[in-house]
Amino acid sequence: MSEVETLVKEHFKYLGTGLMDLAIAWWWPDRRIKTLNIKVHGLETLNRHPTQGTIFLTAHFSSLELSGRLLGKYVDFYGMYRPQENAVIQYHYEKYRTRYSLGMVKKFDVKPSIKALKSCKGIWFAPDQNFKGKGFIYSTFFGVPAATNTATSRFAKLGKSIVQPFALFSNDDGYELYFENPLKEVRGENVESETQTINEQYEKWVITHLPQYNWIHKRFKDQPNGQSPYLTS
Repeated sequence: MSEVETLVKEHFKYLGTGLMDLAIAWWWPDRRIKTLNIKVHGLETLNRHPTQGTIFLTAHFSSLELSGRLLGKYVDFYGMYRPQENAVIQYHYEKYRTRYSLGMVKKFDVKPSIKALKSCKGIWFAPDQNFKGKGFIYSTFFGVPAATNTATSRFAKLGKSIVQPFALFSNDDGYELYFENPLKEVRGENVESETQTINEQYEKWVITHLPQYNWIHKRFKDQPNGQSPYLTS
């Protein structure tokens, strides 16, 4: 079996475990969550009583949903999300995510997000997917142009907020939850360089947890100048 075939097999295994993590996040009571073997790194970097809002920046790894449940143990936050076309899925996202957050904010609804940040609340945000909406730029991801959402920089500036990366990963024994140092350079002054800084943070995570990144999102679908897309699935 080639290296690529091995990676694909591992990736689909984590897609399956990600469904289990979603079930845990939505339906397990707190007493069962406490039985999970979760190692937390960097908790000392987290300001639990902030004097300014915080953008909790993450990415689409297989344990994304469970990471939100765990984040709710430490801070108050609103979850930013893309509304689902399927009404049943949309109903469940709203019902269960609001159990461990202050509420849900639509991805393109800027005003509630800025209001939350200015009120010193948190926003859970994962802007790592292929994005061709207003304000996108091509920023490299592993050396390949990727159509990237620049909203993190704009939110940081308008909401006068901190950008703190965090992510949850599976391991053989359980999970590891990482709170990284805030990205002090991401404050809306240079969108291009700040967006690249965010992609570089994602790269660090992906390199060490390659099969757990959600490659089925086709991160390189849109390319500049009509070039052939780099498909990831």
